[in-house]
Amino acid sequence: MIILFQIKLTSEILKRHKEYFQNKVSSKLKKCKSDDTWHDFYNRKNNKSRFTGTLSLQKQEGYNHFIDFLSLCHDYEDVLATVAKYTESCKEGKSEIMKPAFTDNALMYGYLNGEYYHGSIEALYGAIDAFGPAPETKTRVDVLAIEGTAATVRVTLEDWHGLAFTDFHSLIKEDGEWKILAKVFHQY
Repeated sequence: MIILFQIKLTSEILKRHKEYFQNKVSSKLKKCKSDDTWHDFYNRKNNKSRFTGTLSLQKQEGYNHFIDFLSLCHDYEDVLATVAKYTESCKEGKSEIMKPAFTDNALMYGYLNGEYYHGSIEALYGAIDAFGPAPETKTRVDVLAIEGTAATVRVTLEDWHGLAFTDFHSLIKEDGEWKILAKVFHQY
C-alpha cells in the first residue's frame, strides 16, 4: 500500500522563512530510504533549485520514517509567536506582555555594560518596566532549530534605548505550549 502526503505551506511562511525550511527538509531527505520519493519540493528550472512550498512524500507501508512536516510548520509559527511576545514587550515597555512567554523559573545570562550577569528573568522584567517604551527598536528573529520539544532562536534588538543586543533563547514545549526557559545575551 502506498500513501501520498502533500502539504502546501502558506505563502507568508515561505516568504519569511524559506531558507529554514529548505535546510530542515534537505537534511531530512538525506536520511530517507532511497525507495521513498519526494515530489514538487524543488521546481527544477535551468538546473537550479527553487523552493515551491509543496512537499509530497510517498511512503510504503511498514516504513517507519515519516517527517511530520505539518507539525513542524505549526511549531515554527508557535515559536515565532512566543518570541514575538518578548520583542513586543521590549518595544512597548511593558513586562506583562512578555511574562507568558517565559517559564516561571527562566534564567538569563550575559554581559551587560561589561559586567557578567546571571540570574532570574525577573531582572529583565524590571528593566523593561523601568526603561519604558522604545517603539523605534528594530528586531530580527531567526529560528535556528526546532527538534521535537526543544527550539533555539536568535533575537537581534537594535536601538533599544540606544543599546543593541543579540539574544539566544532556548525554548521548551511544555503541555503543548512553547516557553522560553533561558536567555543568553550579548550587548554591543
